[in-house]
Amino acid sequence: MRLVNQTVRWGIKSVGGLLANLALLTVWVDLVGVPAELAAVINWVLISIIGYVVTDRWVFRESASPMGVVENIKRYAGMQSVMLVSKGLNYVIYLALFWTGVDYRVAWVVGAGIVFVVSFAGNRWLWHSSPIPQRG
Repeated sequence: MRLVNQTVRWGIKSVGGLLANLALLTVWVDLVGVPAELAAVINWVLISIIGYVVTDRWVFRESASPMGVVENIKRYAGMQSVMLVSKGLNYVIYLALFWTGVDYRVAWVVGAGIVFVVSFAGNRWLWHSSPIPQRG
């Protein structure tokens, strides 16, 4: 049941992140005039910090433990490694679709599907097999 709960929470977190990402992309591209390629990178930085907190405190809360600054930085670095791989895939798909004429929002959603699967599997492994003490 824990896997089901975590998957559902990961889905809610991911959809929330996707909606926030799409809203910010629209603001950066359509209102501010930032190139779509750069807007995607800016969003990744902002959303990844928020995503770490939500992941640790809500998605995998059964596996999270009170940690000091160093331990949080280590886990954040692990999460970023997983996210770099999955976001790298997302960005390549995004650019390939965008450059072939697909709307940037649609291109991002298609890439996000891959990010969902890859990042959930990697982060679940990170939170469940981490040498960092776990509660529960």
